[in-house]
Amino acid sequence: MRREVQLYIQDTRVDLFQDETISITDSIQNISDISKVFTPFSKQFNLPASSTNNKLFKHYYNFDITGGFDARFRVDARIEINHVPFKTGQIRLDGVSMKENHPHTYKVVFFGKPSDLKDIFGDEELNALNPLSTYDFTYSSGAINNMRTAFTTGLQSDQTAATNLSNRNIVLPLILLKEYYTYDTGSTNELKNVNYTNLQKELKPAIKLKRIIEAIETQYDIDFNMTDEGSIKTFFGSDMFDELYLWLHREKTPITKPETDPPTFGVDITTRAKKLTFADFTYSSGSGDVLTANKLVVNKGESYTIRLVLDPATTNNTGEIIVKDKTTNELLFYREDVPFNNTTNITVPLMNLTSGNLDQRTYDIEFRINCQVAVSFAALTTGMTITKNGATLHNYSNSAFSLSDFLFIQDYLPKIKVLDFLTGLFKMFNLVAYTKKDSSQIYIQTFDDYMTLGVSRDITKYVDITQSTIDRPVPYNRVNFKYSDPVTQTSLRFIAQFSQVFGDLKYSAPEKYDGQEFNQEVPFERSVLINLQDHTGAQTNNVIGWWQMKVAIQH
Repeated sequence: MRREVQLYIQDTRVDLFQDETISITDSIQNISDISKVFTPFSKQFNLPASSTNNKLFKHYYNFDITGGFDARFRVDARIEINHVPFKTGQIRLDGVSMKENHPHTYKVVFFGKPSDLKDIFGDEELNALNPLSTYDFTYSSGAINNMRTAFTTGLQSDQTAATNLSNRNIVLPLILLKEYYTYDTGSTNELKNVNYTNLQKELKPAIKLKRIIEAIETQYDIDFNMTDEGSIKTFFGSDMFDELYLWLHREKTPITKPETDPPTFGVDITTRAKKLTFADFTYSSGSGDVLTANKLVVNKGESYTIRLVLDPATTNNTGEIIVKDKTTNELLFYREDVPFNNTTNITVPLMNLTSGNLDQRTYDIEFRINCQVAVSFAALTTGMTITKNGATLHNYSNSAFSLSDFLFIQDYLPKIKVLDFLTGLFKMFNLVAYTKKDSSQIYIQTFDDYMTLGVSRDITKYVDITQSTIDRPVPYNRVNFKYSDPVTQTSLRFIAQFSQVFGDLKYSAPEKYDGQEFNQEVPFERSVLINLQDHTGAQTNNVIGWWQMKVAIQH
């Protein structure tokens, strides 16, 4: 039976050369590199510059055309064989070949689904994970000190005390940022004698790693296997991974002003803040509600202006206002030293919000207000006005609100790219990633679990033994496993005492054979933890960390 290939780009069947070959590479390229395992792709192939294809690509070769085909972006496509679906994905236009100054062929590449994670994540860092705002909490709720609860039992997402490991989302580990305490030794710095108010200034919270993985799934619309499926074991849903936390330590500098003595190194417990989104406003009057599901959808050719009005109920205070688009994490507005006076309203303008070069852009805007005191703001009938195309007005009201002692998780996430963070986990736990045919779910397993899958098949009768070659294997004669450079007090003292880095492995084969070197480095530090001793020298099982400056994963 003759096989005929059909290619559809944006639901338009394109013309193909009769003898053109579309070669698809569809394999697990490197199962241990999460950035390289997902996308089936083709070699570059050619499409004729027919009338259908010229119309589809909007005569890309003609620079005089306004609003032509934007080759910066891939477009949806699918491949069928004898009209049976084979692959869905996207097409990238690479260029046009000309003959006698006329278009001859369009050079394109097909990329199958799911997309390359390197393209999905880009250079975004962990603090761009907006779903983690679910775990923001106030330092105190009435008579309840949430920081203390996080220290003693852990916090659930609703700021109540955790009841088990699975809902212990936020904890406050005993990782000391400056001072060092002993336990029942008779010294003046015994841990049991420290006032919690002072101890709190030394501590920063940690968030369950599983919640970060879930936030990555939500933000980037990807799906990891979080439960076991028959013989396929999950890693991100395993009991071991459920016990891992990421310490929220972004900067090693004090949070207090330079002139403050002594400085404070923990979280900022003095700033009062509030985040507002479109969900905090209700349409009140004008030419209709232009928000869709609490977002502003801007089509090509449209222009919007947003004016936020704040009515503070205090005077002689200053603060800062930060506005960003949560969809792209683009900073839209920033102003510090904003005067908060009860006689003057504050106006925050966002001008000329367009779709740019896109056919459509969705804005999910967040307004953040910071101040050193708990300022209250009055309810307004017209707290926000949206102007469309400089013509129609759309007014929205807001309820009264106050700044509170919030701890925003994204403020303290370590400075590391999302992709680098996942890659670090893959290296640290020897993970593999792959997808199944006709499924977009990404399966994450340990290498050992992955190698237990599959079946053995006897292929002897298919092997051609007419000629074969046996090459010399190239073994490893040196193996180096390395964590990031140590910066904690305990790890540096370990180096001084033992002349080696805690957690690192350096192996050199005793036989000096000709081989190669294997190096593996993760972006996390393996810190020495201290089991405090009492006055008799007995271990108390009270474990502390002392002054960490990098990304830290705690068990």
